[in-house]
Amino acid sequence: MNKLDLVKEALYQNLESKCFGYKKKNGYDHLFGVSSLCSYLAVKRNLDIELAAIIGMLHDYSTFITGTSFDHAYRSSTMVKELLISLNFEEHDINIIVEAIKNHS
Repeated sequence: MNKLDLVKEALYQNLESKCFGYKKKNGYDHLFGVSSLCSYLAVKRNLDIELAAIIGMLHDYSTFITGTSFDHAYRSSTMVKELLISLNFEEHDINIIVEAIKNHS
């Protein structure tokens, strides 16, 4: 399974278990929409498409898992780092993803 599929599966599991109703629908719409936009921008800028898609997919992770957007960039980066470690991502990729998420606001 590629990295993007691993992240999608983990995201599905977490949204299904921690989000309900409109919040869950909004989470899927927003996170996957931003992921698609990031993929498009990566193509246009000749960047790593898979990493861009993952960054977009996880950029507001804490907002939908915790139910609050307070300090969401930093909180998402912290939660995403733990998630990526548990998925056995390489340290280099983790650093890129976490820094992008931490600085996206």
